[in-house]
Amino acid sequence: MLTRPQASALLDRLNCGRAEARRPYRRPERLPAGVYRFVTQAQVRKVEALRIDLGWTVDRLRVFMADRHYADGRPMATADRCPAMDSSADGVEVIELLKSVCRKADQAARRRGKVAAGR
Repeated sequence: MLTRPQASALLDRLNCGRAEARRPYRRPERLPAGVYRFVTQAQVRKVEALRIDLGWTVDRLRVFMADRHYADGRPMATADRCPAMDSSADGVEVIELLKSVCRKADQAARRRGKVAAGR
């Protein structure tokens, strides 16, 4: 049986005279207001893939997004980021918007093909 001071001295010797190493507490990063989860890399890659499918340059995408706004009124493009996606919900909105543009472009191409075939 060891007393508390004896046990402390023994543990100090076993730890080479150092106190127990503890990692400092790190406070988790706070999310901005209205953001429940940050945009994922998969969403960023999907936006890039849709941009390429449309045959757009980054500048063309920026011009397209400049006139669009999220449901809460924020612009979809800023001077430094295009699209300006903070939350995962923003990513979903941008992806759905670009998917609808792709669908409309496909429908227009099919109509042009039918018109050209019918002549």
